[in-house]
Amino acid sequence: MLEICKKYDVTLSVGDAIRPGCIEDSLDRAQVQGLIVAGELVQRALAAGVQVMVEGPGHVPVDQIPATILLQKQLCHHVPYYILGNLVTDIAPGYDHITGAIGATAAAMAGANFICYVTPAEHLRLPTAEDVHAGVLLHALALMLQISLMVLRVRENGT
Repeated sequence: MLEICKKYDVTLSVGDAIRPGCIEDSLDRAQVQGLIVAGELVQRALAAGVQVMVEGPGHVPVDQIPATILLQKQLCHHVPYYILGNLVTDIAPGYDHITGAIGATAAAMAGANFICYVTPAEHLRLPTAEDVHAGVLLHALALMLQISLMVLRVRENGT
C-alpha cells in the first residue's frame, strides 16, 4: 500500500483509533497506547517516503490540551496534527460547536496544525446546512482569537 501511496503522491491520515469518548478518558492508558501505534504507522509511512498526518482526539479537558498535543507530536514524529474540536466538556449537547471552539483555540495555541469545526448537531443528529454554518463561523472566530493572542505574545516578548 505504501508503494502505491508514494507513486501517486497520496497523503495518509492516521486516525487516533482509541480516542477518548469523554473527557474522563483523556490521556488514559488506551489512548496513549493508540498514539504509540499511530506513531509506529507514521514511522513506516515516513520511511517509505509517504506524507502522513494524524487525526487526534475530540474530548479533552482544556487543561490537558497542551499535554495531549505535545505527547502526540512526540510519539508521532512531529507530523501535522488534525483535531476535531477539542470538546472541553461532556455536558453541553447541542452546544458542542461552542465547547469545540474553546478547545480549538487552546489546541491551536498548543501547536495543532489543522482544526476541524464541530457543529451543534454533534452527538445528536446529522448536521443541517445551518449547523455547518454555525460550526464553521464559531471555529473561525476562535482561530481569529488565537491569532490575536499570538500577535500580542510576539509584541510583548518578541517570540
